[in-house]
Amino acid sequence: MSSIALLWPKARTYATITDNTLGTCIPTFSVQATATGGMFCESWEVPPDFDRSRPAYLDWFLFRQAGILINGADVVTAVAVTVSPKDQTPVETTWSIVTPIPTNWPNQVRIDLELLNAGTPAFPAHSIPDNSWFSVRAWRDGPNVLDTYPVPISYPNGLILRYNRLCQFCDGCC
Repeated sequence: MSSIALLWPKARTYATITDNTLGTCIPTFSVQATATGGMFCESWEVPPDFDRSRPAYLDWFLFRQAGILINGADVVTAVAVTVSPKDQTPVETTWSIVTPIPTNWPNQVRIDLELLNAGTPAFPAHSIPDNSWFSVRAWRDGPNVLDTYPVPISYPNGLILRYNRLCQFCDGCC
């Protein structure tokens, strides 16, 4: 059984963001400390090789821009996943992820996040019906009392979706 990682691109802005880059070429956006801001990702039909009997995960990263470094602070990222099965009401699930900021975090050094801490899948096994569409909204939740990092944080213009692929010899083994 093989796995795959796909870039899930940003479709449009959610709330308030400022476009910028990581280095000179990686498109990103930043969100102020007390603001709510992020992105909606493109909506997708479940890929034909997506093994829905196994969990799937979302990955993202964040980085700080030049400026004040606060040690011992946390950033809160929120994620909402919507699954829209054919001929059924869409279901949305929302999580908040608290990310501790490392001591002496260098400028423009990214922190990789497996969204939904402790290996919790964004899409648990058997949770996506056949012929479904799904999408994600992800944002910094600056007004959350647990977000104590008082400077802007930047995120990339997309997420990574990691999932297991179906066996190439059949339609749903395992």
